[in-house]
Amino acid sequence: MIERNATVANRLKANVLELGADQVTVHCADVLEWLGRTSLAPVDHCFLDPPFRGGLLVPVLEQLEVGGWLAVGAQVYIEIAKATPLPDLPGHWWWLRDKHAGQVRYALARVGTPNAAGR
Repeated sequence: MIERNATVANRLKANVLELGADQVTVHCADVLEWLGRTSLAPVDHCFLDPPFRGGLLVPVLEQLEVGGWLAVGAQVYIEIAKATPLPDLPGHWWWLRDKHAGQVRYALARVGTPNAAGR
């Protein structure tokens, strides 16, 4: 998890400890800076919940793409304001779902070359 706000990051760390979720690491950092300077193995799942109206979604998606953060077949879950249109995705990504609840729009994208069975 990457959270810029130190208070929220500390609360997330406490929750991780309380839950015994040893596989979860919380980083207190600016997400674009962190993605630009850190190198880890590609992930299979990514959850994005940027601050609404913060303008971070597209830059984060771009950084995930150019940084090689996502494995082929990875799924990317996104939450944005209901009125926000879904951004264009790189050519080898596609949208699987797009729904809303209240004022939140949530969508799921997949990374890789779609085929008849994958859509």
